[in-house]
Amino acid sequence: MEVALALLADAANATANNKLNVLGAFTHINPPMLPYQHPAMTLVLKFDADPVEENTDKTIQVVLVDPDGRELNRLDIQSHLPAGDAPGAQIEVLLQLTLNGIRFERPGPHAYVVLVNGETKTRVPLNVVAPPQPPQETGDALL
Repeated sequence: MEVALALLADAANATANNKLNVLGAFTHINPPMLPYQHPAMTLVLKFDADPVEENTDKTIQVVLVDPDGRELNRLDIQSHLPAGDAPGAQIEVLLQLTLNGIRFERPGPHAYVVLVNGETKTRVPLNVVAPPQPPQETGDALL
């Protein structure tokens, strides 16, 4: 099973016939201050699997790491791969994971690391931009 698509967005959904709708894809957030709790984002993942993998179970892990590679958050998902649409057809698995209230302590390059059965398949980058610093007073009096 391989990752065919991985991105962060404001929202996403799929129709009954697996048509994907994505709103506001992004790679950066601009928090007004740190620490910051991001209200909501959606991690969109599309996997393609070979027909020989049909009717097997997979463990999908999604791990948020900070700029030092430390784990901030983890999701473990059990997925059963169904039979393909036709004999010999590739199997598509589409996930839209809504992530609410994720807390960021500091700026820098974060990432969602996606693993399948313990093997890293992709990294979805998320750069947390440093908030603007307020102007500092110099203490000089205006004459």
